[in-house]
Amino acid sequence: RLIDNAQVNAVYIKMGLTADELPQFFNVVGRLPFRGLSVTMPFKEKVRDYLDHMDDEAVHMDSVNTLVFNEQSCIGYN
Repeated sequence: RLIDNAQVNAVYIKMGLTADELPQFFNVVGRLPFRGLSVTMPFKEKVRDYLDHMDDEAVHMDSVNTLVFNEQSCIGYN
């Protein structure tokens, strides 16, 4: 979601992963200080198995392009 004139103290980090690394990544990511992630190809459909919830649009599109971490959950958005 876009926020006009937002002053956000954040860092955008590119991470290289393989599909084989997804299970290990999702075992660790909840312990890291990430609030959210962007999802690119080829993972937009593969990350679904690791989510606690998907919003209606992500379910309809059957893919996810944004992850948001809230306490102990991971929510997928499109």
